[in-house]
Amino acid sequence: MVSRLSGLDLARHTQQPDPLAAEAAAARPAREADPATLEALEQRLAQLRQQPPSPLARSIEQHFRQHQRFNESLSQDWMHESPFVDSRRQQLKAIAGAEHIAAQYGSTLAKDQTRDSVKSWRALRGGHQTDSFYTRANDEGGMHLLCSNLYRRQGGRGRDSVSFVSSEAMGRRVASYAQAKPDEVHYRTLAPGIVAVIFDDMMAGNRADHQVDMLGARPSPNMVTSSSLRPPRPIVPDSGIDNAPLLTHLRGNAAEPSPSARLRDMPKDHGHAAMAETAAQLLDQLVSVLDKRNELHDRRNPVLNEGLKGLTALAEQLPTQHQDTLQFTNTFQLLCEELQVCLAAIRPYSSDDFHTHASKALHPELLPPNVKPPVMHLTSSGMAALTSALDVAVEAEHSDGVELARTADGDKSPVYFELSIGFEEQSPSLFGTLNISQPGDATRHKPGWGVNEVINAIDQRLKDDGITSEKPLVVTLDATIEHQGDLPALLRHCHDDIGSGRLKLLICKSYQKFSNLCAAKVMAGGVGLITAPDEIGQKMEAMLSRAEEELNWMRNPESQLLTHMLSCREQEFALLERAVSNANFVREHFFTGENGHQPCRSHDPHLPFLTFNNENDASKHSFTLNLSSASGHRQRGDAQPLYRDTLQHLSPGLIGERGSFGFGHMTYGFLGSDEDHEEVRLSFGQETQNELTELFYLPSRLMTPEGSEWNCDEALKEVNRLVDGALNSSPLPARSPADLAAKLNHIARQENPGLSATEHRQATPEQLHLQRGRDNAPQTINKVASVVLHLTDRIQGLLSLQHTPCQGPDRQKIDTLLGGLIRSGMPGVSQGTRQRILRLQSELHFSDMLHSEPASQPEHARAWLDDLDRMPSLGSSLALAPLIPDSLFTRLSPQDQERLCKHLLAPLSDSQRITMLEQSLALNNQLAMTTQLLATMEQQLGQPRVNPQVISSREPPIGLQVRMLQQTLNMRLNPTSWSDSATENELSEESDLSDGRPHHAQDSDSDGSY
Repeated sequence: MVSRLSGLDLARHTQQPDPLAAEAAAARPAREADPATLEALEQRLAQLRQQPPSPLARSIEQHFRQHQRFNESLSQDWMHESPFVDSRRQQLKAIAGAEHIAAQYGSTLAKDQTRDSVKSWRALRGGHQTDSFYTRANDEGGMHLLCSNLYRRQGGRGRDSVSFVSSEAMGRRVASYAQAKPDEVHYRTLAPGIVAVIFDDMMAGNRADHQVDMLGARPSPNMVTSSSLRPPRPIVPDSGIDNAPLLTHLRGNAAEPSPSARLRDMPKDHGHAAMAETAAQLLDQLVSVLDKRNELHDRRNPVLNEGLKGLTALAEQLPTQHQDTLQFTNTFQLLCEELQVCLAAIRPYSSDDFHTHASKALHPELLPPNVKPPVMHLTSSGMAALTSALDVAVEAEHSDGVELARTADGDKSPVYFELSIGFEEQSPSLFGTLNISQPGDATRHKPGWGVNEVINAIDQRLKDDGITSEKPLVVTLDATIEHQGDLPALLRHCHDDIGSGRLKLLICKSYQKFSNLCAAKVMAGGVGLITAPDEIGQKMEAMLSRAEEELNWMRNPESQLLTHMLSCREQEFALLERAVSNANFVREHFFTGENGHQPCRSHDPHLPFLTFNNENDASKHSFTLNLSSASGHRQRGDAQPLYRDTLQHLSPGLIGERGSFGFGHMTYGFLGSDEDHEEVRLSFGQETQNELTELFYLPSRLMTPEGSEWNCDEALKEVNRLVDGALNSSPLPARSPADLAAKLNHIARQENPGLSATEHRQATPEQLHLQRGRDNAPQTINKVASVVLHLTDRIQGLLSLQHTPCQGPDRQKIDTLLGGLIRSGMPGVSQGTRQRILRLQSELHFSDMLHSEPASQPEHARAWLDDLDRMPSLGSSLALAPLIPDSLFTRLSPQDQERLCKHLLAPLSDSQRITMLEQSLALNNQLAMTTQLLATMEQQLGQPRVNPQVISSREPPIGLQVRMLQQTLNMRLNPTSWSDSATENELSEESDLSDGRPHHAQDSDSDGSY
């Protein structure tokens, strides 16, 4: 539980006079004080009072405050039925002129498929009506419904066969690909960037749906959202607002470092270092943009003010989330949403700015002198970039098709599976891929395909004497996954052929992957032509420019965020390399195929992927749990084998399922299946190596044939095997405790000694915390945590612990594992794993409390409350509150009753507290607990509370509501002594109090922190 006493308050509290010391001093004989000495002492005390807090105290205060605020924000989010972004939209909507910006908030957040039980109380929830599993194929209801409603409002019929696209030109491409007759297709512009394509032939309309997906032809989600609103109002400058102080804070100075400077303090070998540097660059770039504009309108812009406050709050919180990739990524993504608010408020970027930043990827400095700097043209998606480039190549060459790139050894380039085109032999147009997103075996393509293979394939075709400047070789290259140095190597090698006109390159890019900097899913792509200044090149460039102009994708609000991200594109490579490093770490340490570990199906050392299948899964794997059958209660899966195939050991419930990749966190996606097997792809993100060990050590053991049967006995054996192996290298000191907790703590400190004594004294609290996420070899403590984490996941997935006694034969083994790991202090274990393990133990203790004999209930209650003390005050106990009857509550000691009530109230806003109390009153068996809750709440009414909201909005005074609840409770407890006159008198008295007393429902923070 997070204490509400701040670091500075704690420091000052410890300096208060000791009452006992004062009493002892008074008992000593008084001595006459020397006036000069007394005056000198008073002066020294006055000087001490005027001194600012020490740097250490400030560091503790800052770190503590920001982490506490994130926890408070999580509580507010999960207490509501709607996610955090909904309340944020309401806050933005209250600003005149921000209605469209508010409605679009959250639309660029990637939809998170991670199971709610994993995210619960760890991440602020996103969500938007246009969300989809895969952004380009956004037909999952919200987008289509908004477009259909717009179509019907303008006279369309519900029975029409209609597709919605981003421009009429794109609609013509869709109709052509769908083989529709031109005179049977009609186009209607519904709103800027939204065109209805109506097909007379329903079969052609059905074919068009697939083409819309393949071409990335759907409208912008932001434009679709705006279409359902009234026309936007202008943002009116507010003379009472001054954004200059916020920008000054973002710039920082020597005395007060900027948020970006704190982010750059993260050690380079920390798992989140690349994302932290990315966030710092995005912040610095925004400050640079605003400084260059230097407009008074920006200084008084209320929407920009709101975005800057949210941006600053999240930037300051980001370093405190380094122990949990889910939280760090979640905070980073929301930071980019606030960045989008700022950019939407001022719209600083034009098409020229996009071209300037995006075209740097084409490395004009490496091209021959006669080649003009190429331009990267904006398209609606990566697939739109590829198909547009291929169309341009075929038309320019007057060829019938495209040839697939092939090396001298006959190895073929991989092809993205949705690119369903036929490849020809000896075509003047060549297609190749820099790096594939679906690594496979040699039956698909040669593992390790990269820029060297692309160069080899181009060289083979350039040997053809028929390739001249009049009949050049046109190569379309998919560069979506690009390592730093890939394109420079290609351009240097092909320098002379590009200059002579024999070779033309069409470089295509999907910006939905690492170009989105692991933060968002802005649907867009780019295609750039590198060519000598000849007639064919000019024709191709004109076609690309015309297509970009007709589409006008830059008018979409999210293109502002995309352009801002492209201005920091160097970070794309750092993020990719971290993801690749994580894939290699998991492959090299766990899925080795040796020493009792399962191999993966495929892996390329330069790609951030591992693939698995169950093709050779001869037997089903089982898990048996016998936890509650001793009491006669049976639950699903209890004491009976639960069968699953090998792929389920990867625990997709712990990993977000996505059809894409390039996120800050890992994703799990299906590549396909047939009657015999399924294949899945793990796409790695920015996880720490500790987290990777906890996620994959045990699955790599269980996926083997030897791991086909698993239960609590096997889990305990695996932990003992790990511990004994580690103690062989680092034995316990003599006379040390020999329990599991002591062994684990000793092993963890031996394997990862951490900082030296000198470094420890000099480090700030934040630097000490950051040691946990630094790279190292797999640690025994994390392997043990992996066993317990996956056991926890199975148990929580099978049983509803709070409703059933949990005293079966497996309980002692579970207690041994949980207790040993928790009491060790779990040094080096990631925050997410800690919370899952602590939550299981708290649920078991809660079950014990409910279902044990009355005499032992207080003891189990103390154990449960001790668990809650170890966990952040995030309201996880709130759902259990209705299950606690008064008969149990009254058996608790007064101290434990007070602890319980504080836990229940801590994560709630004042209005939520009132709601909970009203619900408690509705339960006849909770009057005693409701009485204590009211008393605790009344004590806290005058205490300031941290406000987690971006915009501080005071709730109405609640003193009257509390008093009314108290009266209702008294009436329930003493119905015969209650009278109407008492009600009137009490209400009148409270009305007087509520008008004159100070209220602290929520403190209003000028910095707008969460």
